[in-house]
Amino acid sequence: MERLYAGAAKVDISISNKELDEYKEKWTENPHKDLYPGGTISPIYARVLITRTLKTAMVLISMDLVCTHKLVSDEIRMRISKNLGIGIENISVCTSQNHSALYSYPKEWSYTSRLIDLVEDVANKTHQKLEPAFIGAVKGYCFDISYNYLIPITEETPRCQYPHEKHKGGMIFARDYHLGRTSGRPFDSEVGVIRVDKENGVPLAVVFNFSSHPATTIEGDYMHGDYSGFAADEIEAEIHGVTALFTQGSLGNGNSIPFFGTIDDAKKSGHKLAKEVLRVLPDVKTASTVKTAVVSEPFLVTHVPFSTQRIVKIKGYLEEYLSDLEKNPDACWIGEGPETFNLSEFFSSNVRKGIAQTLLKYCNNKLLQREKGVLENLNPLETEIQVFRWNDIVLCMNTFEMFYQTGLEIKRTSPFRYTFPVGNANFLIGYVVPEDEFYYGGYCSVYSPMFTGQDGMKDPSNCKRIIERFMTILNKFEMQP
Repeated sequence: MERLYAGAAKVDISISNKELDEYKEKWTENPHKDLYPGGTISPIYARVLITRTLKTAMVLISMDLVCTHKLVSDEIRMRISKNLGIGIENISVCTSQNHSALYSYPKEWSYTSRLIDLVEDVANKTHQKLEPAFIGAVKGYCFDISYNYLIPITEETPRCQYPHEKHKGGMIFARDYHLGRTSGRPFDSEVGVIRVDKENGVPLAVVFNFSSHPATTIEGDYMHGDYSGFAADEIEAEIHGVTALFTQGSLGNGNSIPFFGTIDDAKKSGHKLAKEVLRVLPDVKTASTVKTAVVSEPFLVTHVPFSTQRIVKIKGYLEEYLSDLEKNPDACWIGEGPETFNLSEFFSSNVRKGIAQTLLKYCNNKLLQREKGVLENLNPLETEIQVFRWNDIVLCMNTFEMFYQTGLEIKRTSPFRYTFPVGNANFLIGYVVPEDEFYYGGYCSVYSPMFTGQDGMKDPSNCKRIIERFMTILNKFEMQP
């Protein structure tokens, strides 16, 4: 057991109107070039918590962004590693997957370099002000700001929830939370809370973990932090001098309530989450001496190829949909069975048309490549899993959008009382779908890999291997003296 020292701070990383105009001008083919005409309406932050003992330092960075490209997070981690004299594995760059911020940060963009500089600077300044600290954790629950949006279409699914019998065996992407909440699907309402106090007992930092896409105002008129950012702001306003870091949990099949809502809706959800964090904070039991550990290991993500037969089938469904869309601008449903995909009715017909055309282009290109004998890259993709430990608290960082089922199993089987999975850590690989839902297909299993240009679907066996790998690490921690 060693004495703990800690420091925390935040920095405004909002995108300026000038930078937004530069982005739109340079990357005209980007699907997000016309978004956020009103610019940033509420500040977007990067928040940093650094803890240190005689042997171990850990840097946790939380940003109100969708994700960071690996090149960006690698640069941030390398700079901080050099400045602080610690290993890259001791640094984690996490994002909330906030859908009210831009998706990509090209290397040539002036904002990208400014973002990296800002995060490096705040980490350096925080490290210079470390002070004796105490740490502890608690769990709360927030039931009414999120829901499971994926519903398998089976014989038991009420007929009113899907338009045609041909969609049986597929998956509904439910944008209506009433539909999602009544489906009986797996759901995680847990709010994980870590409190770091100064030596005098005054809170220095709060880390709060919750599982749901911050997508209340998905791709709206303004940039802001969505529910997670507003919750952090409220916690900081309530506790003078505290830094509140949000970490995203197992968000793969979790969406915010409501989906495609307003900024006021996002603020209301943020208030509910902050209220629960503040309610349970006094129950935290802290300690000044800690047993710490850090592990970072490579993890290979395996893929399942799209069969030529399946691509031909999906190509036909997309062509049929685009033809139907010309006659019926409200058309949303594509395909049959596990190739079912219901596009959002909240999107304009032009946006839905653009999505279908992008998917069709993928199918056409893939078929053309196969006709030419071009081999696809289905080699396992190397990513990273990472664990930070303080006594009975562990953060299980990963690059995935894990489903509730996977996150819940990690929590259930962990030997540590406070086990919090953290997705969107360091960069983003995307959805990893459990086997019991993979074969229903739909957006997460089938269409998302196509939309992002991947050569295959992520093998459902990845989920089991992710759980096993984390348990191997955590059980070794438990056995250490």
